[in-house]
Amino acid sequence: MKQSNGISNNESESQVLQNRSLEEINMWLDHLNYITEECGYLVKILSNRINGKDLKDKLLLFMDTNTNTNNTFLTYKNTVGEFLECIDLDCDLFYHNEHKKNRDLYQNHLKDYREIKRKVFKGLLIEN
Repeated sequence: MKQSNGISNNESESQVLQNRSLEEINMWLDHLNYITEECGYLVKILSNRINGKDLKDKLLLFMDTNTNTNNTFLTYKNTVGEFLECIDLDCDLFYHNEHKKNRDLYQNHLKDYREIKRKVFKGLLIEN
């Protein structure tokens, strides 16, 4: 029987943690895919601006970073299933720390994206 939060009464604590981790990773990947799409639009807008070359180059460089971050999360997602195979606290702690490290990477990546996006918008406003 599933509870309203999508957790089954029959799932172990480890299974619940694994499911929540997978949901979070999938959310990160969705956001990164959206960022890729949005960056593509911003690059096209900047291509039509006389003073947009520097920002466009920064955005293209960020898009490479976004792709690398996406690949990191895809690789990480493939290891999350191994969490259920843990038989001791050290193993649990390892996967907990890995998830925290990747969450921090995601949060820093979003912060960097917001900063470059802010610069693009400011640049567009100044040019007009």
